[in-house]
Amino acid sequence: AVAVVFMCIQQAPWGGSIAMKLSVLRRSGLLEIWTQSISVDTPILGALQAMGLNAKFVPTLMMPNREECNLARCLRFITRQLLSTRLYNPQWLLIVAQVFTSTLAVVLTIVLLLIALSNGNIGTALGIAGGFASYILAIAVQLVLVEQVVRRVIRARGESTTPFSALMMAKTLVAIPLTQLVYAITVVSAILTQKVEWRGISYQIKGPWNIRLIEYQPYELSRQPIDANISL
Repeated sequence: AVAVVFMCIQQAPWGGSIAMKLSVLRRSGLLEIWTQSISVDTPILGALQAMGLNAKFVPTLMMPNREECNLARCLRFITRQLLSTRLYNPQWLLIVAQVFTSTLAVVLTIVLLLIALSNGNIGTALGIAGGFASYILAIAVQLVLVEQVVRRVIRARGESTTPFSALMMAKTLVAIPLTQLVYAITVVSAILTQKVEWRGISYQIKGPWNIRLIEYQPYELSRQPIDANISL
């Protein structure tokens, strides 16, 4: 949900749900850009802005992701997304600053809470805990509001949505501070990454427009049954 808001603010297009006039595609030089970049969608905005155009966010084009993903795959996915952002998004340094500032604030809050408890300063500890809880709840409320809007769009198309539950909300509250840590870890990983693998293809990253294919394994259907809900 947070990514949807960020992409809307940054006018960041997503290749899985985007429309462009053929004349714009040809004039933008994207066909040539795509032969040199590792990402299809991330360079689009820059190419459009060079023509004096912008991307337009259309809420009705949002698509629900019904796949599941374990933590290891999630970390790899987020790192790949942030790698593309590092290479092609002019706001990358601002994103890094925001991530580390918010992560540092969360870490310092927890450290100060532990120090207050160890020193027996119950009043101070309660104040810190209350502020931290308010922060978590504020983010949770924002997530719920965005989620409700997205679900409304999806239901208007006749698609079903999973109803909110107490368990889902509890998981969300626990996940919020952990997500902040995961975000910081994946940003560091994206900064350090010089090689990325995606669907059997390995690329060496030497720069935004200096991408070298170093290994290619043709896709083969597995003989093992595949759960359709598991993300590739």
